[in-house]
Amino acid sequence: MLKKPLQTRPQLNQPGAVNSAPTYYGKDNTMSSPAHKLRDGCLQVVIWRNTNTEGKTYYTANPTRSYRQGDETWKETDSLNTDDLLAMAELMREAYRWIVNQKRADAAGRKQSDNVSAK
Repeated sequence: MLKKPLQTRPQLNQPGAVNSAPTYYGKDNTMSSPAHKLRDGCLQVVIWRNTNTEGKTYYTANPTRSYRQGDETWKETDSLNTDDLLAMAELMREAYRWIVNQKRADAAGRKQSDNVSAK
């Protein structure tokens, strides 16, 4: 059984939900946002699309748990309680599946682009 926080934050990707993820800036000072987010209650996995020095795309996944400090302040940690482990494992499994599917889509897009440019 999953523990639920006393007061939950709005779920991501829901109508009226607030996207509370931070915005990061890359080396060229352009905004970079997560490629995908998965959430189960207070647990979240954020998937980032990255490019290495050779120009190849790779993905990373960052698991976090949200908690309330005091009455108003939401905090995030990468430390999990025993009760969070199975739920986070399932989120990580979903993240893995999303990344595998995205890599396939990326490869198909590259193949299609190569075919168009070869004509």
